[in-house]
Amino acid sequence: MPKSKPSKAKQACTNASLSARDLRDKVNATWRLARKAPMFTRRKISVNEVKLNKADEAKLEGKSQKEKDDYLKKKKDRHEKVTRTNRLISKHAYNVAAANAAAYVAEVMKRELGAYRVGVRKESGVAPWYPQVSDGASAMLEQFLSAYAQEATYYAASVRKALHAGKRLSAKLMKLGHDVADEAIFASTTAVPTSIFSLAARKPAPAELTAEEKQQLKSMSPRDKQKFLQKKRAEARLAAGSKDYVAADPEDGEE
Repeated sequence: MPKSKPSKAKQACTNASLSARDLRDKVNATWRLARKAPMFTRRKISVNEVKLNKADEAKLEGKSQKEKDDYLKKKKDRHEKVTRTNRLISKHAYNVAAANAAAYVAEVMKRELGAYRVGVRKESGVAPWYPQVSDGASAMLEQFLSAYAQEATYYAASVRKALHAGKRLSAKLMKLGHDVADEAIFASTTAVPTSIFSLAARKPAPAELTAEEKQQLKSMSPRDKQKFLQKKRAEARLAAGSKDYVAADPEDGEE
Protein backbone atom coordinates (compact mmCIF):
# COMPACT_ATOMS: atom_id res chain seq x y z
CA MET A 1 0.00 0.00 0.00
CA PRO A 2 1.56 3.35 -1.00
CA LYS A 3 2.42 5.69 1.83
CA SER A 4 -0.02 8.58 2.11
CA LYS A 5 1.27 12.13 1.82
CA PRO A 6 1.31 13.96 5.19
CA SER A 7 -1.10 16.80 5.71
CA LYS A 8 -0.02 20.44 5.45
CA ALA A 9 -0.18 20.94 9.23
CA LYS A 10 1.87 17.80 9.94
CA GLN A 11 4.44 18.77 7.29
CA ALA A 12 4.78 22.25 8.83
CA CYS A 13 5.42 20.68 12.25
CA THR A 14 8.00 18.33 10.76
CA ASN A 15 9.75 21.18 8.95
CA ALA A 16 9.95 23.23 12.16
CA SER A 17 11.41 20.25 14.04
CA LEU A 18 14.03 19.59 11.35
CA SER A 19 14.96 23.29 11.21
CA ALA A 20 15.44 23.31 15.00
CA ARG A 21 17.70 20.26 14.70
CA ASP A 22 19.77 21.90 11.96
CA LEU A 23 20.13 25.04 14.04
CA ARG A 24 21.19 23.01 17.07
CA ASP A 25 23.84 21.18 15.05
CA LYS A 26 25.26 24.43 13.66
CA VAL A 27 25.33 26.10 17.07
CA ASN A 28 27.12 23.11 18.59
CA ALA A 29 29.65 23.02 15.74
CA THR A 30 30.33 26.77 16.06
CA TRP A 31 30.91 26.64 19.81
CA ARG A 32 33.09 23.53 19.46
CA LEU A 33 35.43 25.61 17.32
CA ALA A 34 35.49 28.30 20.01
CA ARG A 35 37.62 26.02 22.17
CA LYS A 36 40.38 26.19 19.53
CA ALA A 37 40.25 29.96 19.03
CA PRO A 38 43.67 31.69 19.33
CA MET A 39 42.45 33.83 22.24
CA PHE A 40 41.96 30.69 24.33
CA THR A 41 45.13 28.81 23.36
CA ARG A 42 48.86 29.29 22.95
CA ARG A 43 51.50 27.30 21.10
CA LYS A 44 54.32 25.67 22.98
CA ILE A 45 57.32 23.89 21.49
CA SER A 46 58.10 20.45 22.86
CA VAL A 47 60.72 20.27 25.63
CA ASN A 48 63.13 18.34 23.42
CA GLU A 49 64.71 20.58 20.82
CA VAL A 50 63.80 19.47 17.30
CA LYS A 51 66.86 18.77 15.15
CA LEU A 52 67.64 16.93 11.94
CA ASN A 53 68.79 13.39 12.64
CA LYS A 54 70.90 11.14 10.40
CA ALA A 55 67.85 9.76 8.57
CA ASP A 56 66.71 13.31 7.82
CA GLU A 57 70.16 14.31 6.60
CA ALA A 58 70.30 11.29 4.30
CA LYS A 59 66.90 12.19 2.96
CA LEU A 60 67.92 15.80 2.36
CA GLU A 61 71.29 14.99 0.79
CA GLY A 62 71.78 17.11 -2.30
CA LYS A 63 68.91 19.46 -1.39
CA SER A 64 69.29 23.23 -1.20
CA GLN A 65 69.46 25.11 2.11
CA LYS A 66 65.97 26.51 1.58
CA GLU A 67 64.52 23.00 1.19
CA LYS A 68 66.35 21.91 4.36
CA ASP A 69 64.93 24.89 6.28
CA ASP A 70 61.40 24.15 5.04
CA TYR A 71 61.75 20.50 6.04
CA LEU A 72 62.97 21.48 9.52
CA LYS A 73 60.09 23.95 9.92
CA LYS A 74 57.52 21.28 9.02
CA LYS A 75 59.14 18.90 11.48
CA LYS A 76 58.90 21.50 14.25
CA ASP A 77 55.25 22.13 13.40
CA ARG A 78 54.56 18.42 13.87
CA HIS A 79 56.15 18.54 17.34
CA GLU A 80 54.24 21.60 18.44
CA LYS A 81 51.37 21.03 20.83
CA VAL A 82 48.52 23.36 21.74
CA THR A 83 48.17 24.16 25.44
CA ARG A 84 45.01 25.78 26.75
CA THR A 85 45.54 28.85 28.92
CA ASN A 86 42.13 30.48 29.42
CA ARG A 87 39.67 28.01 30.91
CA LEU A 88 37.37 29.39 33.55
CA ILE A 89 35.80 26.07 34.61
CA SER A 90 37.01 22.58 33.78
CA LYS A 91 34.75 20.29 31.75
CA HIS A 92 34.67 17.82 34.64
CA ALA A 93 32.90 20.43 36.78
CA TYR A 94 30.17 20.78 34.15
CA ASN A 95 29.73 17.00 34.00
CA VAL A 96 29.45 16.79 37.80
CA ALA A 97 26.81 19.55 37.80
CA ALA A 98 24.89 17.75 35.04
CA ALA A 99 25.04 14.48 37.01
CA ASN A 100 23.68 16.22 40.11
CA ALA A 101 20.87 17.72 38.03
CA ALA A 102 20.05 14.25 36.69
CA ALA A 103 19.93 12.84 40.23
CA TYR A 104 17.63 15.69 41.27
CA VAL A 105 15.29 14.97 38.34
CA ALA A 106 15.16 11.29 39.37
CA GLU A 107 14.21 12.25 42.94
CA VAL A 108 11.51 14.66 41.76
CA MET A 109 10.02 11.98 39.50
CA LYS A 110 10.10 9.53 42.40
CA ARG A 111 8.18 11.93 44.61
CA GLU A 112 5.66 12.79 41.89
CA LEU A 113 5.02 9.14 41.04
CA GLY A 114 4.64 8.32 44.72
CA ALA A 115 1.69 10.69 44.92
CA TYR A 116 -0.05 8.55 42.28
CA ARG A 117 1.09 5.27 43.89
CA VAL A 118 3.21 4.33 40.92
CA GLY A 119 6.51 2.53 41.38
CA VAL A 120 9.65 4.21 40.13
CA ARG A 121 12.16 2.55 37.82
CA LYS A 122 15.37 2.75 39.80
CA GLU A 123 18.66 3.74 38.23
CA SER A 124 21.43 1.20 37.93
CA GLY A 125 24.00 1.57 40.68
CA VAL A 126 26.72 0.45 38.28
CA ALA A 127 25.84 2.80 35.42
CA PRO A 128 23.50 5.63 36.52
CA TRP A 129 22.37 8.38 34.21
CA TYR A 130 25.48 10.51 33.70
CA PRO A 131 24.75 13.17 31.07
CA GLN A 132 27.73 14.79 29.37
CA VAL A 133 28.16 18.46 28.52
CA SER A 134 29.56 18.95 25.04
CA ASP A 135 32.57 21.15 24.34
CA GLY A 136 30.36 23.69 22.61
CA ALA A 137 27.89 23.90 25.49
CA SER A 138 30.65 24.25 28.09
CA ALA A 139 32.31 27.00 26.02
CA MET A 140 29.00 28.85 25.78
CA LEU A 141 28.38 28.55 29.53
CA GLU A 142 31.94 29.64 30.24
CA GLN A 143 31.54 32.81 28.19
CA PHE A 144 28.23 33.59 29.90
CA LEU A 145 29.69 33.10 33.39
CA SER A 146 32.68 35.26 32.49
CA ALA A 147 30.43 38.06 31.21
CA TYR A 148 28.20 37.68 34.29
CA ALA A 149 31.18 38.07 36.64
CA GLN A 150 32.40 41.13 34.72
CA GLU A 151 28.94 42.70 34.88
CA ALA A 152 28.70 42.17 38.65
CA THR A 153 32.22 43.58 39.14
CA TYR A 154 31.32 46.68 37.10
CA TYR A 155 28.25 47.36 39.25
CA ALA A 156 30.23 46.75 42.44
CA ALA A 157 32.91 49.23 41.29
CA SER A 158 30.20 51.79 40.49
CA VAL A 159 28.76 51.43 43.99
CA ARG A 160 32.24 51.78 45.51
CA LYS A 161 32.85 55.01 43.57
CA ALA A 162 29.46 56.44 44.48
CA LEU A 163 29.87 55.68 48.19
CA HIS A 164 33.64 56.39 48.33
CA ALA A 165 33.97 53.05 50.14
CA GLY A 166 37.73 52.49 50.13
CA LYS A 167 39.97 51.57 47.23
CA ARG A 168 39.20 47.85 46.91
CA LEU A 169 36.09 45.78 46.28
CA SER A 170 34.91 44.06 49.43
CA ALA A 171 32.65 41.03 49.75
CA LYS A 172 29.68 43.27 50.62
CA LEU A 173 30.24 45.43 47.54
CA MET A 174 30.47 42.35 45.33
CA LYS A 175 27.19 41.06 46.80
CA LEU A 176 25.55 44.37 45.89
CA GLY A 177 27.05 44.11 42.40
CA HIS A 178 25.69 40.58 41.94
CA ASP A 179 22.25 41.67 43.17
CA VAL A 180 22.12 44.45 40.58
CA ALA A 181 23.41 42.13 37.85
CA ASP A 182 20.80 39.50 38.75
CA GLU A 183 18.07 42.11 38.56
CA ALA A 184 19.29 43.41 35.20
CA ILE A 185 19.81 39.97 33.59
CA PHE A 186 17.20 37.66 35.11
CA ALA A 187 14.35 39.97 36.20
CA SER A 188 12.52 39.80 32.86
CA THR A 189 12.64 35.98 32.74
CA THR A 190 11.44 35.19 36.26
CA ALA A 191 7.80 34.71 37.18
CA VAL A 192 8.26 36.58 40.46
CA PRO A 193 10.70 39.29 41.54
CA THR A 194 14.06 37.97 42.67
CA SER A 195 14.34 40.55 45.46
CA ILE A 196 11.49 41.97 47.52
CA PHE A 197 12.06 44.98 49.76
CA SER A 198 9.46 45.88 52.38
CA LEU A 199 9.49 48.80 54.79
CA ALA A 200 8.33 48.45 58.36
CA ALA A 201 5.22 50.32 59.41
CA ARG A 202 5.84 53.84 60.61
CA LYS A 203 5.81 54.09 64.37
CA PRO A 204 3.13 56.57 65.40
CA ALA A 205 4.37 59.65 67.17
CA PRO A 206 3.68 59.38 70.90
CA ALA A 207 0.69 61.38 72.06
CA GLU A 208 1.95 63.05 75.24
CA LEU A 209 -0.90 63.80 77.63
CA THR A 210 -0.89 66.23 80.49
CA ALA A 211 -2.10 65.27 83.97
CA GLU A 212 -5.42 67.08 83.37
CA GLU A 213 -5.98 65.23 80.05
CA LYS A 214 -5.26 61.88 81.68
CA GLN A 215 -7.79 62.73 84.37
CA GLN A 216 -10.36 63.64 81.71
CA LEU A 217 -9.85 60.31 79.93
CA LYS A 218 -10.99 58.40 83.02
CA SER A 219 -14.41 60.04 82.91
CA MET A 220 -14.91 59.64 79.12
CA SER A 221 -16.83 56.88 77.37
CA PRO A 222 -14.80 54.39 75.26
CA ARG A 223 -15.95 56.06 72.03
CA ASP A 224 -15.10 59.59 73.20
CA LYS A 225 -11.78 58.31 74.55
CA GLN A 226 -10.88 56.81 71.15
CA LYS A 227 -11.73 60.06 69.30
CA PHE A 228 -9.74 62.12 71.79
CA LEU A 229 -6.65 59.90 71.43
CA GLN A 230 -6.92 59.97 67.62
CA LYS A 231 -6.97 63.75 67.70
CA LYS A 232 -3.92 63.89 69.99
CA ARG A 233 -2.02 61.44 67.73
CA ALA A 234 -2.82 63.54 64.64
CA GLU A 235 -1.50 66.63 66.39
CA ALA A 236 1.66 64.72 67.38
CA ARG A 237 2.22 63.58 63.76
CA LEU A 238 1.88 67.15 62.51
CA ALA A 239 4.30 68.31 65.17
CA ALA A 240 6.78 65.57 64.23
CA GLY A 241 6.70 66.85 60.63
CA SER A 242 10.01 66.04 58.90
CA LYS A 243 11.57 63.92 61.64
CA ASP A 244 13.53 60.79 60.65
CA TYR A 245 11.67 57.58 59.91
CA VAL A 246 11.36 55.28 62.93
CA ALA A 247 10.30 51.66 62.48
CA ALA A 248 7.49 50.44 64.67
CA ASP A 249 8.29 48.00 67.43
CA PRO A 250 5.50 45.38 67.72
CA GLU A 251 6.23 44.99 71.44
CA ASP A 252 5.63 48.69 72.13
CA GLY A 253 2.22 49.44 73.58
CA GLU A 254 0.45 52.61 74.53
CA GLU A 255 -0.25 53.40 78.08
